[in-house]
Amino acid sequence: MASALNERWKELGRVIRPELEGSDSTSLIYLERPFVVPGGRFREMYYWDSYWTILGLLKSEMTDTVKGRFGLVWFIQRFICQASWQFFHKQLDRR
Repeated sequence: MASALNERWKELGRVIRPELEGSDSTSLIYLERPFVVPGGRFREMYYWDSYWTILGLLKSEMTDTVKGRFGLVWFIQRFICQASWQFFHKQLDRR
């Protein structure tokens, strides 16, 4: 069962192509590092899942992937929003 769970990390990993930074062709906020989404239907990272994701990655001995999650600090400091989706960021700008 543990190996089946470890295989799920490959399905949950995402990367935003660098050429999409600043592009209007996506609603995602550009993140320069790979990230993990909370489930298969999600395209964006949610910072509130990150704690649990990091614990799971550490249990799976995926420390390099955890180190990549430190982009999360940049994300929270810059956007302080729910997800890496521009809709949430634009909603904050309107306040």
